[in-house]
Amino acid sequence: ALIYPSSYEGFGIPIIEAMAAACPVIAVAASSVPEAAGEAGLMLERPDADAVLEHLVRLEDTAFRNDVSKRGLLNAERFSWERCYQETRGFYSRAINQ
Repeated sequence: ALIYPSSYEGFGIPIIEAMAAACPVIAVAASSVPEAAGEAGLMLERPDADAVLEHLVRLEDTAFRNDVSKRGLLNAERFSWERCYQETRGFYSRAINQ
């Protein structure tokens, strides 16, 4: 699992990259992390070692881990460099035309 205890994050690319590799993510529900993780991340209210351990123990269950990994793969599909390029290009095209 990727354990991502950051309480401040600009966007969360490591979260998306981990999910794209079918790696479960345990992260703090702060800043932009919930947006990046979607419904696929195992979220923490705050950085807490005991809460991380609880999630790691849950991930020992193969069916649960596979479900989390599958949800992560689906979540990661929402993001791509091609989509980022297209949306940025579209934004600037609209701004120039106004």
